[in-house]
Amino acid sequence: WGLLGRRWMSAPAQDGISEKEALDRVMMIVKAHPKVNPAKLTQSSHFMNDLGLDSLDVVEIVMGFEEEFVLYIPDEVADKLVSVPAAVDFVAKHPKAK
Repeated sequence: WGLLGRRWMSAPAQDGISEKEALDRVMMIVKAHPKVNPAKLTQSSHFMNDLGLDSLDVVEIVMGFEEEFVLYIPDEVADKLVSVPAAVDFVAKHPKAK
């Protein structure tokens, strides 16, 4: 009888977050930036080319990712986070993203 409360087929704990959740939250952060026109934001937007942001704006957005997902993003990685897909890919694959 003591075994009835145990879960035999439980799934292993998943590190990180799903791609869908990463996308939703990345889009929320980018949309919240004061210089972003939400009407121009898509799932494939490039921060500079499509949204007209400058490098300082992108740094601010990356800092938003760090805060939102409780991550440290090294400069060499941050330099590559120039679009929604790049940010989503990074966050979804990061094992410590929350």
